[in-house]
Amino acid sequence: MTRTNWAKNITYSTDDLRTPSSIDELQQLIRDTPKLRVLGSGHTFNELADSDAVQVSLADLGSDQVELVGTTADGAQVVRVSGSVRYGDLAIKLDEQGLALANMASLPHISVAGAVQTGT
Repeated sequence: MTRTNWAKNITYSTDDLRTPSSIDELQQLIRDTPKLRVLGSGHTFNELADSDAVQVSLADLGSDQVELVGTTADGAQVVRVSGSVRYGDLAIKLDEQGLALANMASLPHISVAGAVQTGT
């Protein structure tokens, strides 16, 4: 099966896509796989997420993992999120806690891990 990014201008070089459903499964995959590349939501405009070996999707790792973990000395709230969380879901979870981000990715379906990986 041929897989492409969202715009269909990048065709991925491998059909070996893994979707671990737990952190333990992801850790085992990393230990057992000499070469892999994390695939975010497939919104990358270039071949950064491509690999001729294994691609890993974090989509099944719990996109609801948003946790308020504390407050900094200057009063800012600190939140920990799973890399698979998409910005649209993050905004909803933060709003439920009376919080918001000062700046977000341009589209709601972009994952936090993908945004970090590509410098979005």
